[in-house]
Amino acid sequence: MKVRFLLFFDKLVLIFMQLFSGKLEKGLSESQLEENVKIWRGEGSDVRSRALDSDAKYIENQRALDAISYGKSGKLSDKLFFGGNHMTAADNSCEVIAVYNLFAVLDMSEGHDLPELLKVFSDKGICFKGRFGTGPKALVSYLKTEGLKVEALSAGRLEKEHIDRLEARHEAFIFMAYNEAHKVTSMVHTMCISKEKSGFVRHNGSRTEPSPTLYEAVMSYNGGKSSPLFVLGAKR
Repeated sequence: MKVRFLLFFDKLVLIFMQLFSGKLEKGLSESQLEENVKIWRGEGSDVRSRALDSDAKYIENQRALDAISYGKSGKLSDKLFFGGNHMTAADNSCEVIAVYNLFAVLDMSEGHDLPELLKVFSDKGICFKGRFGTGPKALVSYLKTEGLKVEALSAGRLEKEHIDRLEARHEAFIFMAYNEAHKVTSMVHTMCISKEKSGFVRHNGSRTEPSPTLYEAVMSYNGGKSSPLFVLGAKR
């Protein structure tokens, strides 16, 4: 009974994210793009270098994006969700970062830089003006428009056999999970997983030793205290 209730609850969370996925006002998304380009690629800014790994391939430090804008908040939502601090990409851009990193895995980084990806999802997919990140269905839709073959699993189909099938069929992966199992107040986090010679590696979230399988990389997030909501595989 408890398992069925938790599954129903997980599905409700995903439905909620889909219902509240939308877009920012055109003027706001365009002004944020202009400002984000200056901050991310401008001379004298160290935001990019602090966010990227030592090989300048993957974004591993989301907290470095506190000068980057994604979404629209207000005093009340900042107080409720962000401890009274102004919402920035350091708080809510993990889904977009996961897409950025997935393109890096697939050697498709050209034309998919962070400011432009933030603009893509500001125009379609940002959830509750960014206060709840980005809807997972928007990730699938966008990756397909970019010519990738994509397969997604959500709550109810996240057993090992299904995730193993994703591993066999695809080259790069994204997963969304509660930070603490089935606890909405712990918030959700979304990460890319790459397949390396050493195993499966999570990016932008508690990087540890590579996992031998995709399933273990998903399930071992946050020391195994988490639980997944959504997993996708993609290939060129």
